[in-house]
Amino acid sequence: MAASLLAAAFAAIVLAMPSRDGLRDRFLRAVVVFGLALFLVTESLSAFSLIRPVPLMVCWAAIIAAALLGAVKARPPFRITRESFHVDPVVLICVLSIAAILALTALTAAFSPPNSADAMAYHLPRVVYWAEQSSVRFFPTQYFNQIMLQPLTEYFMLHTYELSGGDHLINFIQWMASVVSIVGVSAIAAMFGAGARGQAIAALFCASIPSGILASSGERIGYPTPCSWGRHWAWLSSPRQRPTCSLPGFSSPSSLDAPAALLHTPAALLHAPAALDCAWEWAPL
Repeated sequence: MAASLLAAAFAAIVLAMPSRDGLRDRFLRAVVVFGLALFLVTESLSAFSLIRPVPLMVCWAAIIAAALLGAVKARPPFRITRESFHVDPVVLICVLSIAAILALTALTAAFSPPNSADAMAYHLPRVVYWAEQSSVRFFPTQYFNQIMLQPLTEYFMLHTYELSGGDHLINFIQWMASVVSIVGVSAIAAMFGAGARGQAIAALFCASIPSGILASSGERIGYPTPCSWGRHWAWLSSPRQRPTCSLPGFSSPSSLDAPAALLHTPAALLHAPAALDCAWEWAPL
């Protein structure tokens, strides 16, 4: 299935990430790099009206190859020790509960077609128009929401739409954003000094938010925004992750999360003051 290229690309990018604070850090950094790669692929192919399945498959295959090459050159092999199998009972209960919630929401996302009013009015129509013209350029419309709102979430939808041949996987964009948000919340808890139990409880709290459960199996764009801001706050809250001038996504991923949030929805502006205040607190004197 061509759409599996997206999952394979993300897995390859995770492997290529530098190991600084474990698998969770690599996962969050990979999300930033994956989003940047998708944005660049979309804009580059759009310039030549090449947003079609074959060009997309070629681009993602090249990204997978480059990421795997980087992983082979730069990363040591995974080491499994006896301590890896020791899990605190509270942590285990939280992890199993989160897994159950994610499994149920994934099942709902897989078998429920997009049907919300916003999705029918402008989220999906703009994806269909882009697919028809093989480009994300503007198109004639009487409903300006289809061309004036931030497009990043719909870029993700466009790739799944083209590679899967329909809207079968569009709901999983919100679902994946919920997974990233859960991981990001646990990272924020760690930055505030919480132990393994505290991090697991914080992650479970995020996973069990009622509105989040409802949103994570749909096609709207509510989850990607807190997902981006959550990663931004997590990195800025850590003395080890202060912004630096280096390759984006490796030493200063927070520099890309704020623009990513603003590219998802105008509602991201409501959260900007808190993120800017956090950045100011950690700015070098």
